[in-house]
Amino acid sequence: MDHLTERERRLAILFYLCSGIATILWWLTLIFFPSSKPVFLGSEFSEKFFWILMAPDLISAFVLATWMVALLVKRSTVAISIAWMHVGAQGYAWAISVALTIIDPEAYWGVVGMTFSVGCALAFAIRLQGFSVLWGKFRFKDAPDRTIGGHIKRAVLQTIVMWFIFYGLIPGTIVLLEYRFKTNVYWLSSHPLFMFGLVIFVGAGLIGLWSGYTVSSLGEGTPLPSDRTKRFVIAGPYRYVRNPMAFSSILQGSCIGLMFGSPLVIVYAIVGGIWWDILVRWQEESDLEVRFGDEYRTYRAQVRCWIPSLKGVRQQILDAEHSES
Repeated sequence: MDHLTERERRLAILFYLCSGIATILWWLTLIFFPSSKPVFLGSEFSEKFFWILMAPDLISAFVLATWMVALLVKRSTVAISIAWMHVGAQGYAWAISVALTIIDPEAYWGVVGMTFSVGCALAFAIRLQGFSVLWGKFRFKDAPDRTIGGHIKRAVLQTIVMWFIFYGLIPGTIVLLEYRFKTNVYWLSSHPLFMFGLVIFVGAGLIGLWSGYTVSSLGEGTPLPSDRTKRFVIAGPYRYVRNPMAFSSILQGSCIGLMFGSPLVIVYAIVGGIWWDILVRWQEESDLEVRFGDEYRTYRAQVRCWIPSLKGVRQQILDAEHSES
């Protein structure tokens, strides 16, 4: 457990605490508001199976989550094993929710809730285990020597591939599956929402492109860790938020969900942001601190990771960067 920062440990405690509370609230809602059952279980779900399902779910979700909170408070290494048990339990519940939705599309919200829950549980289990998701071709490596134009072209190619996968292939598959199984995929859909989502999507995309151009033109590299910059860049959107590309990516993914009326795509985008924060952020920040030292530490202290600041970085950081260049 020593590899966790205090912030990460507190986030994990908060997640498992919320997970346990959410489990109890969910069952209380189903018991005292029977009209909510079809939304999660479908209208054809047998009442006798309802009570049979309760006991194992409370044990696997509430008990394990509560145990995790206690273990994390004590910093016990047993938490790693229990975290994977919790993932297994959440994954099993997710599989049940998918089966119920295939049988009765009305149970769609069970899939939405469990996708968020199992996605977060898996991220925390991987982090508690200490696994690195940046390995193989994705490991940290300096970009080879190129011209500025070469770095920009490389970043553009990376952007095309990433956008195709994360904004096209994955959400497109989700939407098609929702449509195929008639899960009321267009419950959000309206012309004003579509236009709103489209405007925000384009705006967030421009921020992402601006960020990539800034890094590539000034940093002697690209945004990917496997093709990382040689220089520390504080310019463009990086003056206002530390990770503008991750910030814009969550916005873009969520907007696709709005545009096509898919709550599951919105959850996909949010879980993707959580995965980046839990599994990638610590590696990138550690790498930047090792390579750029006090310059990065000062920057990190003044610019937030997720919430943009209209004031941006203080002028002395920019002055120091300008004098060095």
